[in-house]
Amino acid sequence: MPLRLPARPVLYRRTLILLVHIALIPLAYLAAFGLRFDFQIPPQEFAHFQTTVWYLLGIRLIVFWAGGLYRGAAPPARRNSFQPKTIGPGLPVRPAHTAMTCNRVATKWLSS
Repeated sequence: MPLRLPARPVLYRRTLILLVHIALIPLAYLAAFGLRFDFQIPPQEFAHFQTTVWYLLGIRLIVFWAGGLYRGAAPPARRNSFQPKTIGPGLPVRPAHTAMTCNRVATKWLSS
C-alpha cells in the first residue's frame, strides 16, 4: 500500500513559508542598514528604518503573493518566458534573447 501524505501539511507549509518571509524580509533590510553604516546605525536612520520596514514588508508580500509564490505550484514556463523580468527594487531586465536582438539592431543601425 503506497504511503499517502495528508493535504493539511500543505496549508501548514505555506503558512510556515509566509512566517519565514515575514521574519527574513525585515532582518535582511536591517542587515542592509547595518552594512551601510558599519553596524553603527545612527538614531535618525534607525527611525527611518522603523518607518520604512512596514512598507517594504507589505510590498514584498503582495508581490510574492501576486507572483504565485504562496500558491504551491509554479506557473507554466512558457507563459513567463516573455514577461519582463525585474531584479531588486523593480529594475527592469530584458531576457537575453531580447537584449541580443536589440544589440544587433542597434549595431546595424549605427553602422549604416
